[in-house]
Amino acid sequence: MIYVEKFEDMIHEDIDEWVYFFKHGKIREDFKSPGILLAAKKLDYLMMSEEERRGYDDYLAYLGQEVGILDTAKEEGREEGKVLTAKAALKKGLSVELIAEITGLPLEEIVKL
Repeated sequence: MIYVEKFEDMIHEDIDEWVYFFKHGKIREDFKSPGILLAAKKLDYLMMSEEERRGYDDYLAYLGQEVGILDTAKEEGREEGKVLTAKAALKKGLSVELIAEITGLPLEEIVKL
C-alpha cells in the first residue's frame, strides 16, 4: 500500500504532481501533468451536493443550447451572404453556372433569384 501523506511536496515530475493531488485533493496553478486538470474538475464536480450538481448540469445544458443557437445563426448568415452575392453577380451579368460555382448554391436556387 502506498501512503501518499509520507511523500514530500517537492514537484519534479508529472508523477509528483499526481501524488500531490492525491495527498491534498487540489492542484497548484503551475501543474501541467496530462489529465490532471480534468481530474481536478471531476473531483470538484463529485464534491458538489446533489443540488449543486443539478444546477451545474442545467447550466452546461443551457450553454450547449446557446452554442447550438449561435451555430445555426452563423450558418443562416453564411447562406444569406451567398444569396446576396448571387443576386449581385446576376445584376453584373455573370452566368448562372459561374455563380453556382462561386457561391456553391444550386442552379435552381440561383434561377429563382
